[in-house]
Amino acid sequence: MGVEATADQFQMPRELQRPGPRPIRRRSGALGGCGLIFGRLFILPHMIIGVVMLCMVPLTIAKVYFGDVHEGWIVKKWTTTDEDTSYHIAYQYDADGMHRSGERTCSRKLYSAINDPARNQALQSVEIRTLNLLGRHIHESILPDESRWGRIGFYLLFAVFWNGILSVFVYVMWLAPWREKHLYRWGTAVPGRIASKHIKSGEDTSYYLDYEFIQPQFGVQRQKQSVTSDRFNQANEGQLVTVLCYPHKTSPTMIYEYGNFVCV
Repeated sequence: MGVEATADQFQMPRELQRPGPRPIRRRSGALGGCGLIFGRLFILPHMIIGVVMLCMVPLTIAKVYFGDVHEGWIVKKWTTTDEDTSYHIAYQYDADGMHRSGERTCSRKLYSAINDPARNQALQSVEIRTLNLLGRHIHESILPDESRWGRIGFYLLFAVFWNGILSVFVYVMWLAPWREKHLYRWGTAVPGRIASKHIKSGEDTSYYLDYEFIQPQFGVQRQKQSVTSDRFNQANEGQLVTVLCYPHKTSPTMIYEYGNFVCV
Protein backbone atom coordinates (compact mmCIF):
# COMPACT_ATOMS: atom_id res chain seq x y z
CA MET A 1 0.00 0.00 0.00
CA GLY A 2 1.48 3.34 -1.08
CA VAL A 3 1.55 6.47 1.01
CA GLU A 4 -1.25 8.01 -1.08
CA ALA A 5 -3.59 5.28 0.14
CA THR A 6 -2.81 6.12 3.76
CA ALA A 7 -3.91 9.76 3.46
CA ASP A 8 -7.59 8.92 4.18
CA GLN A 9 -6.52 7.02 7.32
CA PHE A 10 -4.29 9.84 8.55
CA GLN A 11 -5.24 11.36 11.88
CA MET A 12 -3.19 14.36 12.85
CA PRO A 13 -2.14 14.32 16.51
CA ARG A 14 -4.18 16.86 18.46
CA GLU A 15 -1.12 18.75 19.70
CA LEU A 16 -0.04 19.40 16.09
CA GLN A 17 -3.35 20.99 15.10
CA ARG A 18 -2.52 24.28 16.83
CA PRO A 19 -0.64 26.94 14.84
CA GLY A 20 3.04 27.59 15.46
CA PRO A 21 5.01 28.23 17.42
CA ARG A 22 4.04 25.11 19.39
CA PRO A 23 5.42 24.52 22.89
CA ILE A 24 7.69 21.48 22.97
CA ARG A 25 9.57 19.34 25.48
CA ARG A 26 12.22 16.68 25.11
CA ARG A 27 10.75 13.23 24.63
CA SER A 28 11.39 10.75 27.43
CA GLY A 29 14.45 8.64 26.63
CA ALA A 30 15.50 10.90 23.75
CA LEU A 31 19.08 11.75 22.94
CA GLY A 32 20.42 15.00 24.34
CA GLY A 33 19.80 16.53 27.74
CA CYS A 34 22.85 16.51 29.99
CA GLY A 35 24.93 14.73 27.36
CA LEU A 36 24.19 17.45 24.81
CA ILE A 37 25.03 20.21 27.30
CA PHE A 38 28.34 18.50 28.17
CA GLY A 39 29.17 18.11 24.48
CA ARG A 40 28.49 21.79 23.80
CA LEU A 41 30.64 22.86 26.74
CA PHE A 42 33.41 20.55 25.53
CA ILE A 43 33.56 21.95 22.00
CA LEU A 44 33.07 25.59 23.04
CA PRO A 45 36.81 26.27 23.63
CA HIS A 46 37.58 24.50 20.34
CA MET A 47 35.13 26.85 18.60
CA ILE A 48 36.92 29.84 20.14
CA ILE A 49 40.25 28.49 18.85
CA GLY A 50 38.68 28.11 15.40
CA VAL A 51 37.53 31.74 15.39
CA VAL A 52 40.98 32.89 16.54
CA MET A 53 42.65 30.90 13.74
CA LEU A 54 40.36 32.52 11.16
CA CYS A 55 41.21 35.96 12.56
CA MET A 56 44.91 35.14 12.28
CA VAL A 57 44.69 35.09 8.47
CA PRO A 58 43.85 38.82 7.94
CA LEU A 59 46.01 39.71 10.94
CA THR A 60 49.03 37.97 9.39
CA ILE A 61 48.39 39.74 6.07
CA ALA A 62 48.43 43.05 7.95
CA LYS A 63 51.66 42.16 9.74
CA VAL A 64 53.69 40.91 6.77
CA TYR A 65 52.58 43.60 4.32
CA PHE A 66 51.91 46.66 6.47
CA GLY A 67 53.89 46.08 9.66
CA ASP A 68 57.01 47.98 10.71
CA VAL A 69 60.23 46.26 9.64
CA HIS A 70 62.92 45.33 12.19
CA GLU A 71 66.04 43.23 11.94
CA GLY A 72 66.26 40.20 14.21
CA TRP A 73 68.87 37.52 14.87
CA ILE A 74 68.50 33.77 15.15
CA VAL A 75 70.09 32.73 18.45
CA LYS A 76 69.15 29.05 18.62
CA LYS A 77 67.89 26.16 16.51
CA TRP A 78 66.76 22.71 17.62
CA THR A 79 64.51 19.80 16.73
CA THR A 80 61.93 17.79 18.62
CA THR A 81 60.77 14.30 17.69
CA ASP A 82 57.38 12.78 18.34
CA GLU A 83 55.68 10.93 15.48
CA ASP A 84 57.43 13.38 13.15
CA THR A 85 60.40 15.70 13.50
CA SER A 86 59.62 19.36 14.17
CA TYR A 87 62.11 22.14 13.49
CA HIS A 88 62.37 25.14 15.83
CA ILE A 89 64.28 28.41 15.98
CA ALA A 90 64.61 31.13 18.62
CA TYR A 91 65.30 34.75 17.70
CA GLN A 92 65.73 38.17 19.29
CA TYR A 93 65.05 41.69 18.04
CA ASP A 94 64.69 45.30 19.21
CA ALA A 95 61.40 47.15 18.71
CA ASP A 96 59.60 50.05 20.41
CA GLY A 97 62.61 50.66 22.65
CA MET A 98 62.59 47.12 24.05
CA HIS A 99 64.68 44.00 23.54
CA ARG A 100 62.30 41.19 22.58
CA SER A 101 62.49 37.49 21.75
CA GLY A 102 60.37 34.82 20.12
CA GLU A 103 60.25 31.24 18.91
CA ARG A 104 58.63 29.47 15.97
CA THR A 105 58.69 26.33 13.88
CA CYS A 106 59.78 26.15 10.26
CA SER A 107 60.17 23.70 7.43
CA ARG A 108 63.08 21.31 7.18
CA LYS A 109 64.39 23.16 4.12
CA LEU A 110 64.46 26.53 5.87
CA TYR A 111 65.90 24.96 9.01
CA SER A 112 68.76 23.34 7.08
CA ALA A 113 69.67 26.68 5.46
CA ILE A 114 70.18 28.35 8.85
CA ASN A 115 73.70 28.38 10.22
CA ASP A 116 73.93 26.84 13.69
CA PRO A 117 74.25 29.79 16.11
CA ALA A 118 76.20 27.60 18.56
CA ARG A 119 78.97 27.06 15.98
CA ASN A 120 79.03 30.44 14.23
CA GLN A 121 79.90 33.77 15.76
CA ALA A 122 77.98 35.69 13.08
CA LEU A 123 74.28 35.37 13.88
CA GLN A 124 71.95 34.95 10.92
CA SER A 125 69.43 37.75 10.48
CA VAL A 126 65.67 37.34 10.29
CA GLU A 127 63.09 39.92 9.19
CA ILE A 128 60.60 40.95 11.86
CA ARG A 129 57.31 42.66 10.99
CA THR A 130 55.52 44.31 13.92
CA LEU A 131 52.17 45.96 14.63
CA ASN A 132 50.72 47.68 17.66
CA LEU A 133 47.14 46.47 17.98
CA LEU A 134 45.06 48.06 20.74
CA GLY A 135 48.24 48.82 22.65
CA ARG A 136 49.56 45.26 22.28
CA HIS A 137 52.79 44.48 20.42
CA ILE A 138 52.43 41.65 17.90
CA HIS A 139 54.97 40.45 15.36
CA GLU A 140 55.69 37.97 12.60
CA SER A 141 59.13 36.59 11.70
CA ILE A 142 60.09 35.90 8.10
CA LEU A 143 63.13 33.72 7.49
CA PRO A 144 65.53 34.23 4.57
CA ASP A 145 64.03 32.85 1.34
CA GLU A 146 60.65 32.42 3.05
CA SER A 147 57.58 33.66 1.18
CA ARG A 148 55.25 36.09 2.90
CA TRP A 149 52.35 34.11 1.51
CA GLY A 150 53.94 31.04 3.05
CA ARG A 151 53.30 32.51 6.50
CA ILE A 152 49.75 33.49 5.54
CA GLY A 153 49.12 30.07 4.00
CA PHE A 154 50.24 28.35 7.23
CA TYR A 155 47.46 30.00 9.22
CA LEU A 156 44.95 29.63 6.40
CA LEU A 157 45.51 25.87 6.01
CA PHE A 158 45.45 25.29 9.75
CA ALA A 159 42.23 27.32 10.11
CA VAL A 160 40.53 25.41 7.27
CA PHE A 161 41.67 22.04 8.68
CA TRP A 162 40.64 22.86 12.25
CA ASN A 163 37.28 24.38 11.39
CA GLY A 164 36.53 21.71 8.81
CA ILE A 165 36.75 18.98 11.45
CA LEU A 166 35.04 21.14 14.06
CA SER A 167 32.10 21.90 11.75
CA VAL A 168 30.93 18.27 12.05
CA PHE A 169 30.67 18.57 15.84
CA VAL A 170 29.09 22.04 15.62
CA TYR A 171 26.41 20.64 13.34
CA VAL A 172 25.69 17.66 15.60
CA MET A 173 25.78 19.62 18.88
CA TRP A 174 24.26 22.96 17.84
CA LEU A 175 22.72 23.17 14.38
CA ALA A 176 20.93 19.81 14.14
CA PRO A 177 19.11 20.16 17.53
CA TRP A 178 18.12 23.73 16.65
CA ARG A 179 16.75 22.65 13.27
CA GLU A 180 14.78 19.84 14.89
CA LYS A 181 13.30 22.15 17.55
CA HIS A 182 12.36 24.67 14.89
CA LEU A 183 10.67 21.94 12.83
CA TYR A 184 8.64 20.76 15.81
CA ARG A 185 7.54 24.31 16.59
CA TRP A 186 6.73 25.48 13.06
CA GLY A 187 6.58 22.42 10.78
CA THR A 188 3.50 21.25 8.87
CA ALA A 189 2.19 17.80 9.81
CA VAL A 190 1.47 15.51 6.84
CA PRO A 191 0.63 11.80 6.46
CA GLY A 192 3.43 9.30 6.03
CA ARG A 193 4.37 5.66 6.43
CA ILE A 194 7.51 3.70 7.26
CA ALA A 195 8.50 2.09 3.98
CA SER A 196 11.44 0.03 5.23
CA LYS A 197 14.14 -0.28 7.90
CA HIS A 198 17.85 -0.81 7.47
CA ILE A 199 21.04 -1.07 9.52
CA LYS A 200 24.52 0.17 8.61
CA SER A 201 27.43 -1.52 10.33
CA GLY A 202 30.98 -0.19 10.62
CA GLU A 203 32.91 1.06 13.60
CA ASP A 204 29.45 1.87 15.00
CA THR A 205 26.06 0.44 14.13
CA SER A 206 23.50 2.93 12.80
CA TYR A 207 19.76 2.33 12.57
CA TYR A 208 17.57 4.00 9.95
CA LEU A 209 13.90 4.25 9.14
CA ASP A 210 13.03 4.87 5.49
CA TYR A 211 9.76 6.75 5.24
CA GLU A 212 7.45 8.16 2.59
CA PHE A 213 5.21 11.18 3.01
CA ILE A 214 3.08 13.59 0.99
CA GLN A 215 4.86 16.94 0.77
CA PRO A 216 2.30 19.75 0.20
CA GLN A 217 4.09 21.23 -2.83
CA PHE A 218 6.31 18.45 -4.20
CA GLY A 219 4.11 15.41 -3.74
CA VAL A 220 5.33 12.03 -2.52
CA GLN A 221 8.83 12.19 -1.04
CA ARG A 222 11.09 9.54 0.49
CA GLN A 223 13.61 10.22 3.25
CA LYS A 224 15.45 8.34 5.97
CA GLN A 225 15.86 9.06 9.65
CA SER A 226 18.49 7.85 12.12
CA VAL A 227 17.01 6.43 15.32
CA THR A 228 18.16 4.54 18.39
CA SER A 229 18.11 0.74 18.42
CA ASP A 230 15.09 0.74 20.79
CA ARG A 231 13.03 2.92 18.47
CA PHE A 232 14.23 0.92 15.49
CA ASN A 233 12.84 -2.25 17.08
CA GLN A 234 9.55 -0.51 17.93
CA ALA A 235 8.96 0.60 14.33
CA ASN A 236 7.22 -1.63 11.78
CA GLU A 237 7.26 -1.50 8.00
CA GLY A 238 4.01 -0.06 6.69
CA GLN A 239 3.32 1.75 9.98
CA LEU A 240 1.41 5.00 9.58
CA VAL A 241 3.32 8.00 10.98
CA THR A 242 3.12 11.77 11.13
CA VAL A 243 5.85 13.62 9.23
CA LEU A 244 6.85 17.19 9.97
CA CYS A 245 8.03 19.27 7.00
CA TYR A 246 7.94 22.78 5.58
CA PRO A 247 5.38 23.51 2.82
CA HIS A 248 7.87 25.01 0.36
CA LYS A 249 11.05 23.05 1.19
CA THR A 250 12.04 19.42 0.70
CA SER A 251 14.19 19.39 3.84
CA PRO A 252 14.51 19.08 6.71
CA THR A 253 11.83 16.53 7.57
CA MET A 254 11.24 14.37 10.64
CA ILE A 255 8.96 11.53 11.73
CA TYR A 256 7.13 13.19 14.61
CA GLU A 257 6.71 9.99 16.63
CA TYR A 258 10.44 9.10 16.35
CA GLY A 259 12.08 12.47 16.93
CA ASN A 260 13.67 13.77 20.11
CA PHE A 261 10.82 16.14 21.05
CA VAL A 262 7.08 16.14 21.57
CA CYS A 263 4.64 19.03 21.26
CA VAL A 264 2.60 19.79 24.37
